Amino acid sequence: MRRERRLHGLLDPENRRTHGRELALKFDDKGLITAVVVDDATDEVLMVAWMNDEAVKQTLATRKATFYSRSRRKMWVKARSPATCRR
Repeated sequence: MRRERRLHGLLDPENRRTHGRELALKFDDKGLITAVVVDDATDEVLMVAWMNDEAVKQTLATRKATFYSRSRRKMWVKARSPATCRR
């Protein structure tokens, strides 16, 4: 069984093209947005993290979920386990 985890709509350029929407995100006064990672099959919330503008751009460019750590003040990429790497 193939399980895919993604940021809904964010990593799917075909979805954006089909619906003709530009990506318009509202960042807070600290330049951050809340990112909710959801299991594509079950809609189960897997994690909640923060993204800044650079993390969003890196996520779109690399197709790897990149987040911003408020405590460490740097970006990080979510490590993937072998079970989630199947394509």
